[in-house]
Amino acid sequence: MMHNGFFTGTGYITKLLFRQQWFKILLWLAGFTVIILATVMSYPEVYPNEQARKSFAMTMNNPLMEAMVGPGYETIEYLSAITTLFAQETLLFTAVIIAVMNILLIGRSTRADEEDGLLEYVRSLPVGRLTYLTAAMIVAVTVNLLLAAVLGTGLYITNVEGTDLESSLLYGAVLGGTGLVFAAVTAFMAQLTETSRGTMMFSFAILIAAYLVRAVGDVSNHTLSLFSPLSWTVRTNVFISNDWWPVWVSLLTAIVFSLAAFYLNAIRDLGAGFIPQKPGRKHASALLKTTFGFAWNQQRVNIVSWMVILFIFSMSFGYILDDLETYFADVPFMEQLLNNNSNITQQFIAILVAIMSLISAVPPVMTLMAIKKEETKERVENFYSRAVSRRRLLGSYLLLAVFVSIMMQGLIGIGLWSASTAVMDQPLDFSNTMKSSFVYLAAIWCLLGMTVFLIGFIPKISGLVWLYLVYGFIIIYLGDILDLPDLVNHLSVFEFVPELPAGDMDIMHIFVMIGSASIITIAGFLGYTKRDIHG
Repeated sequence: MMHNGFFTGTGYITKLLFRQQWFKILLWLAGFTVIILATVMSYPEVYPNEQARKSFAMTMNNPLMEAMVGPGYETIEYLSAITTLFAQETLLFTAVIIAVMNILLIGRSTRADEEDGLLEYVRSLPVGRLTYLTAAMIVAVTVNLLLAAVLGTGLYITNVEGTDLESSLLYGAVLGGTGLVFAAVTAFMAQLTETSRGTMMFSFAILIAAYLVRAVGDVSNHTLSLFSPLSWTVRTNVFISNDWWPVWVSLLTAIVFSLAAFYLNAIRDLGAGFIPQKPGRKHASALLKTTFGFAWNQQRVNIVSWMVILFIFSMSFGYILDDLETYFADVPFMEQLLNNNSNITQQFIAILVAIMSLISAVPPVMTLMAIKKEETKERVENFYSRAVSRRRLLGSYLLLAVFVSIMMQGLIGIGLWSASTAVMDQPLDFSNTMKSSFVYLAAIWCLLGMTVFLIGFIPKISGLVWLYLVYGFIIIYLGDILDLPDLVNHLSVFEFVPELPAGDMDIMHIFVMIGSASIITIAGFLGYTKRDIHG
């Protein structure tokens, strides 16, 4: 039976976690708030009249866009206020970003600290058994409350048409509620798994599953969609009827998962999990005796999981393409609205592949960043004590990351094409679909080059590569709306990728990106071979 002793020292540990995470938290909150407020303030200029808003409404209200950003409001509601356009295009996107922030925050503050041995030091002090988890959840609650308050107040202060106080606060509150759901889910998974990698993998898998369930449900079965927390987020009808029930359901779900996490944390042993790790082989294979084989063995579960997720993700959108063509066939206005020089489906495929390629860049970067984790845990000495050079070790991780990037992009193309063959009278062309996917390899390799460079010269800030990836996502998703200067847009290497199949191939951009990736990668290798092992 739980008693007060389980929570002894919670205040001190909470202060410790805030001191550890304050810069990341400030960066997330400030960056996120600035982007959202800048976006809503730009909408009156982007959609200045009724015709522009009607065009947007008809563009968003189609099966593919509903699968990507959620069900649209009625067309008449689009014309009533600029904020309905803003909510339709940004609410789900921001909810996913907030979910990612909470997964990273709780994953780092629970299982990762336990795996690193920090929790063992804390437990040697006069603290309770549930103190550390309680402190981590207090941090998460505080961060999400701050986000909801700052974002809601900020939207109201912008004084953009339609940003009344209740609607603005609901916009912030539902994002905070969504964040708490995934914070609680991550805390729960931290009790089930034995490693931080397992915690992150299962938590992100649940996030992606929630997105897919919502996407399929919004297009074909709205009852199915209600089983996803992300579906609750987009059903607030914010800036129109302002339905608060999704906020209360999110909070209730967060409480349930939190209580389950506390219970499991109270009954399990330190360092243990309820999902046991599979025992390894008694004798290492020939591949495992190589540096490449070791890197693969350490990352294979994560890599295979991402491969399955991306393939299902791409097939899910591929199955919607037939509905997309049917929809546009019944709306002649859309033929005039979009570029008549290219197929409408191809234009949406170009947007879809761009977004999915940004997602597929995550596993290659994670694979390469694993070497930094080996350094942090002081395990690279096991390699360097033998006839293994730094160049060889880093090269093995890079080679595996490149291989992963090729596999991920290939699965995106194959998933879209294979689904189209099942549902479309004239399915996507296999060659063009694969080109549309593989053309993003140049940008992903630039991202890997940046990662090698940071690991080679400034390993302590190598995590900035994730911020750069998020920046690229923002530019692709909101760049046109924010009307940013070309210089700002071009800071993202993904902006230089030809938008196939709708656009023309620009082989010069591809060569320049691959050349740049090679140069910064070589520089990173030189820095890695000369710097101190622990940075």
